[in-house]
Amino acid sequence: MKWFTRLKGLTDCPASTMKRAGRQQSHVYGPTRLNLGSAARHASGLVRARFVIISVVALLMLCCVPRADALTYWYNLPGLSMKNSQGRVLVGLGIMGYKDGLPFYCVEAGIDFLAGSGDDGWKPATGEKYRIAAELVTEHKDNHDDLIQAAVAWAIHDHLEENSLWSSIKKETMMGGYTTQQVADTARRLWDEAAKHTVSSAAVRLVDSNVLHGTIVVELRSADGTVEGVNWHLEYDDSLIDVQGPIRGKTGKETIRIPWTARSAGKADVKVVYDVVEGRRKENIAGKQNLFMPTGYQHKSQGIQFDVDNRFQPLITSDAADHRIEPGQMPHDRITWSVDPCAPLPSWPDNAPVRAQAQVWFSNTEPQEGKKLEDARLLAQVESISDRAQTQTVELSKLSSQWLADHPGATPRNIGDSGWLVWQWSITRKQQIPEVAGQLRDEYWTDGIQPGETVDARLRAMKPVIHSSVRQAQQLASDVEENSVEENGVEENRVEEDPVLDAIMRDREEPIRDTVSLDVEDINGDGVVDTHDWLHTRTGWGENAETEENQISLVVKGELLGGLATDQMASLLENPSAKLPEGVTRLATTEFSTNHAGTFLISSSDEDEKRVASWHPEPGVVLDELESGYQFFRFWVDTQASGIAQQTGLEPTAVYPFIQGDVAEDYGAADETVYTRSNVALLTKADRDTLVIPASENAEQQVGTFTVTDRLELKGAGEADTWPIDASGKPVAVSLQGTLYKVDGELPSVSDEVPDSAQIVSVRDVTVSGFSSKDAELEVSLVPGNYTWMWKVKELPSAFAENSFAHQFAQPAESFQVTREKLPQTGTTSWSLLVLVAAAVSLMLVAALLLLISRHSCYSMRRAQPLHRK
Repeated sequence: MKWFTRLKGLTDCPASTMKRAGRQQSHVYGPTRLNLGSAARHASGLVRARFVIISVVALLMLCCVPRADALTYWYNLPGLSMKNSQGRVLVGLGIMGYKDGLPFYCVEAGIDFLAGSGDDGWKPATGEKYRIAAELVTEHKDNHDDLIQAAVAWAIHDHLEENSLWSSIKKETMMGGYTTQQVADTARRLWDEAAKHTVSSAAVRLVDSNVLHGTIVVELRSADGTVEGVNWHLEYDDSLIDVQGPIRGKTGKETIRIPWTARSAGKADVKVVYDVVEGRRKENIAGKQNLFMPTGYQHKSQGIQFDVDNRFQPLITSDAADHRIEPGQMPHDRITWSVDPCAPLPSWPDNAPVRAQAQVWFSNTEPQEGKKLEDARLLAQVESISDRAQTQTVELSKLSSQWLADHPGATPRNIGDSGWLVWQWSITRKQQIPEVAGQLRDEYWTDGIQPGETVDARLRAMKPVIHSSVRQAQQLASDVEENSVEENGVEENRVEEDPVLDAIMRDREEPIRDTVSLDVEDINGDGVVDTHDWLHTRTGWGENAETEENQISLVVKGELLGGLATDQMASLLENPSAKLPEGVTRLATTEFSTNHAGTFLISSSDEDEKRVASWHPEPGVVLDELESGYQFFRFWVDTQASGIAQQTGLEPTAVYPFIQGDVAEDYGAADETVYTRSNVALLTKADRDTLVIPASENAEQQVGTFTVTDRLELKGAGEADTWPIDASGKPVAVSLQGTLYKVDGELPSVSDEVPDSAQIVSVRDVTVSGFSSKDAELEVSLVPGNYTWMWKVKELPSAFAENSFAHQFAQPAESFQVTREKLPQTGTTSWSLLVLVAAAVSLMLVAALLLLISRHSCYSMRRAQPLHRK
C-alpha cells in the first residue's frame, strides 16, 4: 500500500503533511521521492531495559523531521507508545537543510532538529573522515536521487555519528522501495569513492635533476593511495625555469611528472596548488542535534625550492704559432672557441653571440713565457664574435692611434718596426649585449705570453688540373654492382656504350654519378708533383711548414646539362667547346671543396658512401625523371669562390695571380656524355573476343579460316619518355615479333613465360619507329579452342630501357575463343511428327485429285469424310 502521493516538484506543488507525536509537521518531497512503508522486523526477546531505552528514543522523535530532500523511513520497535497513523515512527534520512547553497546533515541520531539551527555558529571540522565526508557531500550535492541522498546521510551517520543509538536504528529499519542493505551498500560505495578523491597528503620533489634541468614530481595521495579526479595547477616563476610538462590538470592513477629547464640563475620556488574541501560542524544546544556540512572547494598548496642555473662559460685558446711576418703579410692569430664542460650549461646556447677582444702588444725584445713584457706597446685591438664552438683566424685589421702616431704611414701589412707580437684575449660582461652578459658564468682572460715567429713565405702560383669521367664513377660507387667483371686482376663495372649514339647509356632509375680528378702541375719544376706545388694557408708559411694539411682549399663546381637534339649533340661531341652551346638546359649543379689531390665521386644516391657531394636539381627538375635523351657534365675550379686571398692572407698581383690560366673542362667530352634510355609501353588488344566456325552437316568440318587482328599502341611509360633519334636524325627502328598461341583447355594466369603446352599458330613481325598505333593481321585457319597473342622485341636497341615493350602471356585483352556453330537439334518425337504431317499432306493431295476426276459437286466434296491415321 502506498502511503504518500508523489509530487511533481519542489517549486510548483504544495507540501503534504502528516501528524507526528501530536504536532503538525510539514514535509515536501521532490519529484522522485520514494513511498515507504512495510514494517521492520525486530528481534524477539529484548530485555526490558533495552525496550525502555528505545521507547525513550522514540519519544524524542528519532533523528529529525525530514526536510525537502530527505528520504524518509519508519523505525518500528515493539512497545513504542507514540506512532503515526500507520503505526510507524517517522524518521528523516537525508539533507536537513541548506547553508550558503550547500546542504547540511545531522550527525546525532535520535535527537530533534531545531528549526533555524543551521543558520550560524559553524566551526571547522578537521580530520581525515571530515574531509572525506565533505568531499562526499560536495560530489553529490546536486543529485536529488532518493537512494543517493539517503546513502550520503547514511554514510555520514556511519562515520561521523556522535550517538551510539545509530547502530540500533540502522539494524531495525525497513525502507520502502529499497532495502536497508541497498542503502548501506550504496553508502559504503560512495564513501570509498569520495575517499579516493580526497587528498590526504601532498608532496613535491625533484628527480633526475641538476641546476640546469630536471623533473618535478607531484604526489597527491589519499589515505589508501593515489588520489583521483582532483584539480591541480603549478605556480612558478617562468623567468627562472621553463616547464615542458603539464602545468594543470586532474589527478589520475599516474604520478605527475613535469620536466623543467633553467632559463636563468636563481632560486626557483615551485608550488602545486590543488582543490580540497573541508568540513564544518554545528554544535547545537542540549537536546537538539548537531550538524555537518562542507565548506566548498578551496585551494591548498605544497611547494619546493631549488637552485637553477643556465649560465655557460665560453673559452678562447690562442694559437699564434711561431712565425715571421714578412712585409706584405697580415699578422693574424688562430683562436679556438669552446665551452667549459663543467659550467652549468656545458654547451653553447642558441642565439648567444659572444664578443671577445684581443690586445696585440709589440715588443722589441723576445717575450719569455711567464715573464712580464717590460717594453710592451699596444699595437692594435681586434675583436672576434662567435655564436658557437669553432676555430677562427683573426687578422690585425686596424692599428692603434698611438702606434700610428709613432709610426707614420704604418699599415697592418707593414707595421714599420721589427719585433715580436703578443696576443692576449679577454671575454668580459661589459663587451656583451645585455642578453648574453646575463648568461656568462664568469669573465675570462687568456693567460701567459704567446710569442711567435716564422721563416719567409715563398710567393708562387699553382696550376690545378681537372678531369671528370662517368666511367670512373661506376668504379667509385659505394658497392660493386652485379654486372661487374674482373679484368686484368681489377674488378670494374661494365659501362654500356652505344657506338651509334656515342654516349654512355643509363636507365632513368639509376643514380646520376660522375667523378672529378683534381691535381696540380709541377709548378716549381723539381720534377715531383707534391705539396710544394700547392699554395698554403697562413699556418703553412715558412721552412718545413708546408704540408698537405695546410694546403689551401679549392672550390670545385659542376653542372649537369641537357636539352640538345641528337644532331646538336653529335656536333658538340665532334667538336667540344669552352662555349656553352645554344639550347642547353641546366638540370642540376654540385659543389665541393678540397685541399688535396684525388678522385672524387659526385652522386645522387645516398647509398654511395664514397661520394663527396650530391647533385642539386634546378627548380622543376626531378633527377629520377629526366627526359630520355642526352645529358652531359662539366666541372671547373671556381677561384673566386675558393677565397684564396683569405686563405693565404696575401693579395694577388700581376706577378702572383695565385692560379695560372682557366681551370675548366670543355663542353661535350665523350667521357662526360650520357644517354638516358627511353621506356616505351606496349599496349595491345585483340580485335574480337570470340570467333565462330559456321555450322556444317559434315561432322568432321572443325576448321575455320579467319583474319585476326591485334592492335598495337606504343606510348611513353612516363611523361619524360621520348622516342630516340639516331645520329642521322631518324627515329630508331625496333623490330617486334608477335606470336599467336593456341592453349589447351582454359587460359592460364597471366605470366611472363610461355607454358610448354602452348602451341604456336602463326608469327607476325612488325617494325615500329615512334609512338603510334598499328594493326598486325594474320590470315589463319583455326579450330575451336582458346588463343592468345604474345609480343617480344627481336633485338632491343640500347637507347631503350630493358623493360621497354614488355608483354605478358595470356593477357585477357590479348585472348579470344574460337567456337563452332551447331546445327538445330531435333529429337525422335519431333521427327515422327514431321513424317505424319508429310503423310497427311500427301493423302489430302490424292483425295483432291480423285475428287476432280470424279467431278463431284462442291456439296459432295464438303460431305466427304475426313481421313484419319490408324
